[in-house]
Amino acid sequence: MRSDKNDLNEASKANEAAAKARKDLVLAEQRLADEESRLNEARAAALKASVECRNANPDHSSFEKTVGERAHAHARVGAFAQRCSNARVEVEAAKKLARDASIASLEAELKQLDREIAGDDAALLQATLELIRDARKRLRQIHERIQRADACEQAIAVARGENLNASWRWPVLTRSYWGGVVNPLSDERILGNLENAALDEIHAWNRNKRSLLMAVRADVASGKAS
Repeated sequence: MRSDKNDLNEASKANEAAAKARKDLVLAEQRLADEESRLNEARAAALKASVECRNANPDHSSFEKTVGERAHAHARVGAFAQRCSNARVEVEAAKKLARDASIASLEAELKQLDREIAGDDAALLQATLELIRDARKRLRQIHERIQRADACEQAIAVARGENLNASWRWPVLTRSYWGGVVNPLSDERILGNLENAALDEIHAWNRNKRSLLMAVRADVASGKAS
């Protein structure tokens, strides 16, 4: 139980880490986009400054200022180019972290699923084996009661003075829905035989038990059956 809780905690933490890594990647990509936009603006400004510098009159008093503005514009291009380069490195690192976190999240989920499947396997196997055990017990009881019911009928016939030798009867297996379906002591395919009988309406008709079958089916469908 504690192991199951630990797996759930690990899966929850891994999912949170993966979500944070994805968020960080989005932010890193947005920062890169912003830096690239600024770089493009700086390049346009530098190109404009270069054109103005080429067209400027060297003898004019503003020429030195124009040259300075061009130098500053190109310096900004270099600065934003470096920032873009740094942002790309951050994006690649964020991608790796997001990928690793996603893998860790999936691995944690896989571990949890494997444990849940193992639990379901064990529960279903136990339920099946218990059903086989209980079915054998009930079938044994049904057969014994059919035999006893036949003995009662024969005793009644004897008490009435009837000649049993003139009309020998086998035990009336149709007393039970399951009469004659399976030998509870030797047949290993007990659940398969029971399933076939439970799903076969002809079987129910032959034992005059169709109303029982329909009633139980309705209870199962409505969730009333225990």
